[in-house]
Amino acid sequence: MTRWRSRPSPAGLARAAVAALLLGAGCATAPAAVSDRDLTVSEGTTFTVAFDRRAGTGYGWMVDGVDAQTVALISRSVERDLAMPGGPEREVFVFLARGSGTTTLRFTYARPSEAATMSPAEARAYRVQVIRC
Repeated sequence: MTRWRSRPSPAGLARAAVAALLLGAGCATAPAAVSDRDLTVSEGTTFTVAFDRRAGTGYGWMVDGVDAQTVALISRSVERDLAMPGGPEREVFVFLARGSGTTTLRFTYARPSEAATMSPAEARAYRVQVIRC
């Protein structure tokens, strides 16, 4: 899978955005992430998780494990460079932090038609802690 070498990592961007949101929302300090797959967000804010993917392969990212009490998926989109047909794309998931708690978002990279019968080509999990400030 092609990586976006000129861009910061999605997890790094997510951590920076979360820190900015928490500080802007009145939290005195932004909690430190234990790893690049740990996110801490404030109730009522949105956060983004983005993945690279290759156009034209039939593969896409799917999310499972959305605990509706804690987080809600509010949009999913694909960013692409129209000047590069078949080039790299980014699949972007935007979530709303609804209520305090911890949940794990599980993402799989697979063809939707094969998801039930074959193992995914790639899988990632993000631990999301929603806090009240």
